[in-house]
Amino acid sequence: MLLLEPVVLLLKNTKTDKYHPIVYQLSPPPHSEKSESPKRWKSKGHTTDGFELNEAKETANKYLKALHNGGSNPIHYSFDNIAEWNGEDVPASVCFFNVSEFKLYSGKE
Repeated sequence: MLLLEPVVLLLKNTKTDKYHPIVYQLSPPPHSEKSESPKRWKSKGHTTDGFELNEAKETANKYLKALHNGGSNPIHYSFDNIAEWNGEDVPASVCFFNVSEFKLYSGKE
């Protein structure tokens, strides 16, 4: 599946102290007339069990490689900006951020 300008981040479950790679896809608001910055992003999913931090980063790198698709789709990521989640319910979210805050994945990392 090709996601529109995916962003890969880490999510920390504060209840278990486990980390989850999470993928966001560009998701403009309904009826938006103009693209402004920061843009709207919607989470597409994360792993359910969670990992220690280093293993979460390794798994996130696997996501990046899978999403890279030969370089035809820009992918941004950050393992420094870790969002926290209280471990309750499903951590689906809509966020507004500017991808210039994150690194651009080149496939050579």
